[in-house]
Amino acid sequence: MAKFKEALNSGKFVVTAEVGPPKGTDIAETLEHIDLIKDKVDGINSTDNQSSVMRISSLATCAIIKQKGGEPILQMTCRDRNRMGLESDLLGANVLGIDNVLCLTGDYISVGDHLDAKPVFDLDSVQLVQAVRMMEAGKDLGGNELNAPLKFCCGAIVTPEADPIEPQLMKYEKKVKAGIEFVQTQAIYDIENFKKFMQYARKVNGDVKILAGIVLLTGAGMAKYMNANVPGIVVPDALIEELKSAEKGKAVQKGIEIAGRRRCDTRPRDARLHRQEVSRWHGKGHDGMEARIADRYTDEVELETFRRFHIARDAARRLDGFESFIYEFRRRNTPYILRVGHSLRRPVDQVAAEIDWISYLAEGGAAVARAVESPTGLCVETVGDGEGDAFVAVAFAYAQGAGPRGEDQLIAIADSYGEAIGRMHALTKAYTPPSAALTRERWDH
Repeated sequence: MAKFKEALNSGKFVVTAEVGPPKGTDIAETLEHIDLIKDKVDGINSTDNQSSVMRISSLATCAIIKQKGGEPILQMTCRDRNRMGLESDLLGANVLGIDNVLCLTGDYISVGDHLDAKPVFDLDSVQLVQAVRMMEAGKDLGGNELNAPLKFCCGAIVTPEADPIEPQLMKYEKKVKAGIEFVQTQAIYDIENFKKFMQYARKVNGDVKILAGIVLLTGAGMAKYMNANVPGIVVPDALIEELKSAEKGKAVQKGIEIAGRRRCDTRPRDARLHRQEVSRWHGKGHDGMEARIADRYTDEVELETFRRFHIARDAARRLDGFESFIYEFRRRNTPYILRVGHSLRRPVDQVAAEIDWISYLAEGGAAVARAVESPTGLCVETVGDGEGDAFVAVAFAYAQGAGPRGEDQLIAIADSYGEAIGRMHALTKAYTPPSAALTRERWDH
């Protein structure tokens, strides 16, 4: 039996942590991180091209963790490999003595550093769990016999703070039925939301072990960035204010104190702990580019962006975002959406090309939200970030709607979504950009 599985079944408070493989062949820092935590945790996750950024494979990093005496947990996403590739890596991992796997669908290509890559998604996370269990029974997904079965302690992820939560709960139940033994959650900061999720999880299956995710907050800026850009994570205002109150140079220590409290808060709820890699959200190199963008998005930049669209600061409500800062605002009692991205992620001409294409779709009768001109007559406003680049702001008409409630509604939404996408594709065949500078990226080359 895998050491990690033994720990889960022992009844003790289990702790896992993440190691992010490097982007390149220099693994010195990775080895340092493994040595630092291998004797302090019950399992070490190796992320799989996290945030759609190409790195050393999770499988290779897990083999290194094993060699260094740690207990590896192989993260596998469905974005980069079809079912044959996933099955092959599962067999290879077991042969190398890797006994734990975390099944994920994976972030979409557009958030990463290979925008021309073609996403696979032959399977999703539920189907990947089913594949693991089928291979444990001695057959691959083609129904062919294996000369020897594999054996994994198999887990998945869940987002207890998703809004709406119902789709997450439905998928969690599907993962449980597929045969997961443990769950690692997204970062938990609202304990009341986590408490509600735990109540639901125990009704579904009391044997599945829940590991509550913790991301160390290194400052108020990081917390605000995560609220704006990381789906499913909500850092309460009270914690942000607490981080702001930290003495100069002691924000990280304050973040450690907060993480310690969250550890204590999760213990009475039959939960374990998963310490997520900080650099995933606020690190160096490409993954940290979003963190640098967040640092450049100062109060002065936000105010100037609002000024361009004649928005009063108290009239704007920040919403969840991913690559951008997203706000809802009103003008003459009409709701609009403001999206503020950065030229490092999407150049200004690409944003302008997007707006021209959306306008074309709207004129053709597609159900899309049109861009709205600023008071100066521009659809795309740029605000310098003080470092030679710019934030790129666009306002859109507000698309009315509500989150799905129940599986029947999800099916109806999927049907409507298919019809809308089909109409967009049909219209786009006849679309001609107004100039070479406003040519959108193609996905068929």
